[in-house]
Amino acid sequence: MATQFYALHSSQQRPSFQHFTSALLYLLIGLCLIGQAVEKLYTPNLLFPLIALQTVRLMRRPFDDSLALSTGVSFLVLYAVYGPNLLIFDRVDPSITIALFILFCDAMKAFSRKSFRDEYLANSSARCWYLWVGLGGSCLSVPVVYSVAQRSDLGLIVPLAFAVFFQESLLRAGVGKYKAYIALSMVEISLLSYALFLWSGYGRLAVASLFLLPFAVHSAYRPTILRFWHFVVALPVLVIIANVVRGGAMGDVTSNVAVGVTDHMRLTEDLRSGFYVGSGQIQAFVDQYLLFFLNWFPRDSWPTKPIGAGLYAVDLFWGRSRYGEDHNVSLGFVGDQIFTLGGWYILGLFAILATIIVIRHTLARYSGTIRHAPLIAFDAMLLTYFWGGMASFGARVWFAVLPLIALALISRVMTGGGKKGLGFAGLMSGARDCPRM
Repeated sequence: MATQFYALHSSQQRPSFQHFTSALLYLLIGLCLIGQAVEKLYTPNLLFPLIALQTVRLMRRPFDDSLALSTGVSFLVLYAVYGPNLLIFDRVDPSITIALFILFCDAMKAFSRKSFRDEYLANSSARCWYLWVGLGGSCLSVPVVYSVAQRSDLGLIVPLAFAVFFQESLLRAGVGKYKAYIALSMVEISLLSYALFLWSGYGRLAVASLFLLPFAVHSAYRPTILRFWHFVVALPVLVIIANVVRGGAMGDVTSNVAVGVTDHMRLTEDLRSGFYVGSGQIQAFVDQYLLFFLNWFPRDSWPTKPIGAGLYAVDLFWGRSRYGEDHNVSLGFVGDQIFTLGGWYILGLFAILATIIVIRHTLARYSGTIRHAPLIAFDAMLLTYFWGGMASFGARVWFAVLPLIALALISRVMTGGGKKGLGFAGLMSGARDCPRM
C-alpha cells in the first residue's frame, strides 16, 4: 500500500508538458522585462518564441470557460498574427506589451472561480415553446432595433443581451444537444444579418466580441469538440476576412494594411519610446477609470464627463482637422496607462487588474446564482479592453452586462426567489419542468 501511495503521489507531482511550456514562457517573459535594463539579455527576436510558446499553451484547451476563451482569442487575434507582422514590416517590437498581456491574463485566471458547466444536466425532452418564442423575437430585434436606434451601440448590444438571456434560459432548461446548437445558430445568424446588411466595416474587434458572446454561453453549458488549435488553423482565413471587410485585398498582410488591429501595439510602443508620456497625475487615470464604468452615460446628462483617451489622443497627437469628429484610436490596455500615468503605468495596470478581479467575483457570486450570462458577457467584452483600454471597454460592456443582470433579478423575483413556476414566471426562469407540447 505504501508503494502504491508513493507511485500515486509521484504521478501527481510529475511535471507535465504544459508545466514545461509555461516554465519556458515565463523565462522568456523574464528576459523581456529584465532585458530592458540589461541590453545583452534582450533581442527583439524573443518575440517569436514568446508567441509560439503561448500559442502552444492554448492549443489543447477546450472552449468551456468564458475567461480562458476570451483571453485566448484576444491573444490570437490581437497579438499572435500581427505582433510578428509589426516587427517584420515596421521594425516595431511589441514584446513587452505581449509579455504584460500574458501576465495580466494569467493573474485573472489565478483569481477566478471554477468553471460552472457541471452544475446542469441535459434534458433532451425539454421543449419550452415560450422560451423559443422569446429567443426568436429577440434575435429578430437585433438588426431591427439597431436600424432605428439613435445610438448604434445601444441598439445592437441591448437586443443581443435579451437574445443571450433566452439562449441561456433554454440551456438551463436542459434542451438537448441539437436544440442547443439551434439556439446558438439563431443568435449568431441575427448578428450575421447585422454584419452583412447594416455594418459599416469599422469596429471589427468589437463586433468579434459580440459574436464570441453567444458561443461562450453555449460552451459554458454544453461541451464542444472545438479546441483552440481549430481556431489557430482558421486564423489565416479570419485574417483575410478582416482585411477584406476593411477594404483591403485578400493578399494584403503588411501591418500598414492591418489598420486598427496593430494600432494598439504600435501606439503603445510609441508611448513607451517617449512620443508622449503622461504627466503621471492621478486625475488623468481617475478620469479614464470613471469611463471604465460610466462611458455609456449620455454626455448631455453629464456635461463634465471626461473624454476617452483614444479620442483625446487624436487631438493631442495629430489634430482633429485630418479626421472626423468622432474618430478615435486604440491605445491598447498598456498604452492607455502610459498615456495617463507615464512611468507609473504599472500601478495603473495593477489597479485595473484588481478591479476586473473584484467585478468578476461579484458577478460570479451574485448574478451567477441565477444566471451566468452577465459574467460571460463581461469576459467576452475583454477583447475590447485589451484593444482599446478603459474608455473603449466602458462604452460597450455595460450595455450587455446591466440588462442581463436586470433580467436575472426579474427572473428571481418572478419565481419567488428561485422557485420553479409556469407561465411568464417559468419563461423568465428557464425552469427544468417546462411543459411538454
